[in-house]
Amino acid sequence: MTNPPGVRSALARAALALTPPSIRDRLVAMPTVRQEYLLPFDPVVSFHAPDFSIQRKILFGAVRDVLTTGRDLSIRDAQNEPIAVTLTIEAGGPPIPVLVRGPTEIPLPYLAALSPDAETRQAVLRSAARAFCLNRHAENRWRDVLADHSLTDEEMTGFYDECMNAPIAVVDTIRKRMEQSNLIEPELVPESEAYFTALIGTFDGSKNVDDYATREGAEVFRDWLDWSQEEGLAYSLLLAAHPALTARLAPYCQSVTSDHSLWPWVQNVGDRLSQVGAIEVGFSVVESQPDMEPVLASMLKQLLADDSTEEAGELQIYRSLYMYVDAELSRSRRFAEAPPFYRRLAASSHASLLWRVLRSSGSNAVRWDQREFASAVRRFYLQSLVDLRIESRWTPDQCTIDVMRDQLLHRVAMAAERRHEHLQTDELRRLVAELISRVTDSAALRAQKAGPFDGAIDDTDELPHNLCELLDGFDSAEAVNEQQVTALLFASRWFGLEVKYADAVAGRLVASDYSLSMMEGLEGRSAAINALATVAAATRSHALGDAVAVLLRRYRRGVPNLFSCQETMMVGLVAAASRSDKGEWMTLVGGLLTELALSDLTLDEADELHADLRELCDIVPDLWMTCGGADAALSAFRRGTTGARDK
Repeated sequence: MTNPPGVRSALARAALALTPPSIRDRLVAMPTVRQEYLLPFDPVVSFHAPDFSIQRKILFGAVRDVLTTGRDLSIRDAQNEPIAVTLTIEAGGPPIPVLVRGPTEIPLPYLAALSPDAETRQAVLRSAARAFCLNRHAENRWRDVLADHSLTDEEMTGFYDECMNAPIAVVDTIRKRMEQSNLIEPELVPESEAYFTALIGTFDGSKNVDDYATREGAEVFRDWLDWSQEEGLAYSLLLAAHPALTARLAPYCQSVTSDHSLWPWVQNVGDRLSQVGAIEVGFSVVESQPDMEPVLASMLKQLLADDSTEEAGELQIYRSLYMYVDAELSRSRRFAEAPPFYRRLAASSHASLLWRVLRSSGSNAVRWDQREFASAVRRFYLQSLVDLRIESRWTPDQCTIDVMRDQLLHRVAMAAERRHEHLQTDELRRLVAELISRVTDSAALRAQKAGPFDGAIDDTDELPHNLCELLDGFDSAEAVNEQQVTALLFASRWFGLEVKYADAVAGRLVASDYSLSMMEGLEGRSAAINALATVAAATRSHALGDAVAVLLRRYRRGVPNLFSCQETMMVGLVAAASRSDKGEWMTLVGGLLTELALSDLTLDEADELHADLRELCDIVPDLWMTCGGADAALSAFRRGTTGARDK
């Protein structure tokens, strides 16, 4: 039986009274919630310099009257001070509502969308689209609405928010905040999903980044470059996190010459990923524009000189910003229904934007609240381990400066090698040769082909013959040895490994009673278990995932110093990704955490495990179904231990 509207409204108000203010304000701000539960809502519009506020209904009503009659009005703000509402008209443009308070005039051009005149409303939209580069989805949506009627209060607020959540407006907001302090804080990561969809495009159902680049990515580039060939190209390079995306940008850049403003800008202000993307674009046009070679040589020198060990180095700062933004997106559960590559692309693009703003302000360093940053890094790692169930070929332990640097160098080397025979200047040829030599010598790169955006891409490269022979030897091997584990890990990361090889290793582990006697020392055994967990996830080998779980249990109990409680959980979460089915994965994770919760723990270990368990359940709320027992056990243990200690 459904309650009458009045009763439902009263119940909703009572529930909201018990809700934390930040959540209550967000709920009440949602038009659908207010309409369904008949909730009162009387928002105010705030202004600064001078500081005052006006009730929204009073402000919008007065603007409508002025736009309709053409006559000035006087209204009062929340402090009962008089404010005049008037119009100004510029040649060729729509009328602009203006607030006048003493000597201060505040133009409100976009409130002209409240006009009864359809042409005025369309002119406002065209102006907003030019000023903020509204994407095609937003512009088409508002064009239909504005052609049909003058905006309601809710629609006007939505239109204004659409403009203010455009990347161009957000950059201005972030810059003003950073002028006061270069402290990185959650407020620098916009809450609006509309901002991120404007920045990287609307998620279109793509299964991986290659598909996304072909469809939505190409449309985003077209939107930016149709808006401005200068600034649009700079914003497009915020999506340079993956070569598939810059490959879709390159066709739009064939007319970009060596004297384009992009090149000095990207060297002096651009983030490292944008610089790599610009080099890839540059090599795509160098054959038809040989005068690009000195520009490419200059950017290559800068890239090769990067010192990844510097605390304030380019990649060090980008990596920190990327992990922080990704953690904030995870906490807000934005894009929770999209594949991990999409959230990571949003995090990477916004991290690059933050770094650009920092550099343009003259700062080459960032400041963190250390406790907050440590919490963000922890959330990043746990979210990345959860992501393995969906995209299994990249693990967060690969988010290191050395690996990131080698992968970026590899991208540039691939772009340069494709055009190498067309290069004319000795300097650029020498730099390209140095680059290719460095990439060839990079052990980290050879060990990790897939990056954070490649987790869902099936690599079909054929295994080399000698590697096939080594892997096929598992069937006759007496026990698993270090060479075989290394070969498995290499093949799974570089080529894409068939599950039969992982299953064969699992069979040898079972046959040898899970012995790792062929591994040298405790460190070798720990590294082997880590590697086998990664292979189990990458190949989706149920047998190897189960074998790793047994190895963890055996060596944690038998060799106490081999794995800490936290390390056991991390490796176990990787191995759990051998199951892509959510129900099966939840069962494994629940079993892992319950076993650890019931093991012999110190209070510090229990505190840390409990915090991680609740973080995981925040990331995947359904995990409470399999982790509830572990949560109860840890709560009881911590209460009992704390009580005994206090006595």
